[in-house]
Amino acid sequence: MRIRVLFFGLVKDLTGQAQCDYDAPEGMTAGELLQAFARKYPALGAWENSVLVAVNQTFVPRNHRLAENDEAALLPPV
Repeated sequence: MRIRVLFFGLVKDLTGQAQCDYDAPEGMTAGELLQAFARKYPALGAWENSVLVAVNQTFVPRNHRLAENDEAALLPPV
């Protein structure tokens, strides 16, 4: 399933991009999405426990299941 991922602040700096499209497996959670990007960008791993995830402009818990065409935002601690 296709997910649009937005990166803000420090997360944007660590990934070097403001957004990307991501092909996520069915049933992926917001936490698993964050873990996937922490593996792809190891510097993000140090911040993984502090990053907030919003889906479709609403903060969600890490166990929130993503759906086709969701927009997920990874937000740094403030």
